[in-house]
Amino acid sequence: MIFLICLILFIVPTIAEDNCNLGVINILNSTVIPESCKEILARVRISSGIQDAKLAEIFKNVRKIEGVLEIWNSDLIEITFLSKVEEISGDFLDKTLSIVNNSRLEKINISSLTIVNGMLRIVSNPLLNLRSNCDKLQQLYTSDRVINNNLDNCGCDIHQTITYTNTEIPENCTTIYGKLHFDGASPPYSWLKRLKTVTKLYGSLIVENTNLETLGFLENLKEIISDEDSANAILIQNNEYLERFDLLSLEKVTSKNPEAVITFNNCYACIDPQFVRVLVQSNLDVWFPQGGYCDSSKINYPSQYCNGSILDIPDRCTKYIGNIVYANPDAEYFWNEFNTTHVSSKVLEKLKNLEQIYGTVLFQGTDIEELLLPNIEEMYQISYSDSYSYPYTSFKELEVIKLVRNVNLVKFEIPKLKIAMQQIAFEGNGNFTVDSEMCFNMTLGMNSKFYIKTEGYKCYELLRLELEQKEQTN
Repeated sequence: MIFLICLILFIVPTIAEDNCNLGVINILNSTVIPESCKEILARVRISSGIQDAKLAEIFKNVRKIEGVLEIWNSDLIEITFLSKVEEISGDFLDKTLSIVNNSRLEKINISSLTIVNGMLRIVSNPLLNLRSNCDKLQQLYTSDRVINNNLDNCGCDIHQTITYTNTEIPENCTTIYGKLHFDGASPPYSWLKRLKTVTKLYGSLIVENTNLETLGFLENLKEIISDEDSANAILIQNNEYLERFDLLSLEKVTSKNPEAVITFNNCYACIDPQFVRVLVQSNLDVWFPQGGYCDSSKINYPSQYCNGSILDIPDRCTKYIGNIVYANPDAEYFWNEFNTTHVSSKVLEKLKNLEQIYGTVLFQGTDIEELLLPNIEEMYQISYSDSYSYPYTSFKELEVIKLVRNVNLVKFEIPKLKIAMQQIAFEGNGNFTVDSEMCFNMTLGMNSKFYIKTEGYKCYELLRLELEQKEQTN
């Protein structure tokens, strides 16, 4: 009896599973999928002679299709029967979802679909408008996709690396799916001109070994979203004549590869401050060009920025490009015996107005007692400071703020700082001490590129040492 019960328990699930293993099945009006089958194992084929309402009845309990779904040459006007399907997972090398040559099809609903593998093919459905599905399709199928010859294709889907020798860019294309790669001789103007309408690139941007002088043909590009296979979201290298980038509209760069980088290699083009902000806020590692910031004649919207002597900038200036340096050469070599460099109160007041600084603030061996920066939110330094010719002053690392041997310093505040591209360093500043409380307050919630170095320790090291001491005490 016990043996019989065990046998029944073993057989019943097997039968249920077999009922849901449909093999290769052509869906007809007479097809029945058992109500217990929330998951089916099948190669499902749908063609003419069946309508969406009947398909919704047949698939009403199905939440997962392990296999392939092909909808070819059907009479369907809409596909809503997939609205409850959450997963289509089959052969990685096959097209898990294929919607091809459906002459009457106008719309699809895949709102519940969250898990897929394999490839996507939506081709030659002349009335199909995919606009409402574009974000979902991009989320599910980043690169393994072919979408073309529909009424609206979610942009220009070019399933290869895009070069002018192998790709024809359609006119009025606003979104491109594919890796945009320039290598060697520049494309003709007629080809580049078609990129002027592009606002979004789902793929990486690679420009190498060209004679291009600008990337201004991408002046309307707003967003780059590179895929999980791309090591570089942006790679620009070995372009001898490239002087500026002119990506005037770029607002966002992201990647589905968490280890992707943005690289400018052997690149001496100058860079616009706004472009720097976009790249840093991508949260990808960035290797900046050697050209530094563009001068005012090459900056986009130059009236937004000021430069030159900090004493001469207008009071309304909030974005400053350049290094603010007050340094005593003796402070570099002598610890106690040197005359402090005077910093006027006017300089300190000017600093209070600034919100963004593209450069370094260096006070070395000065007489300042307080450095209050109440409005600064963002600081960016992209050039190695040894490229600057400040006499008797050395920057051994990249810093946005460096305070060294200011013997009277007792107070430093920068309460609104959100992003510091490079480090903040303190060394030998009289009675001023960077303690764990200051470290905690300044780094809490900050951008990952923000860190503080003090007396040879980085803030996270100081916090770690304090935590270890507390644990030992307890």
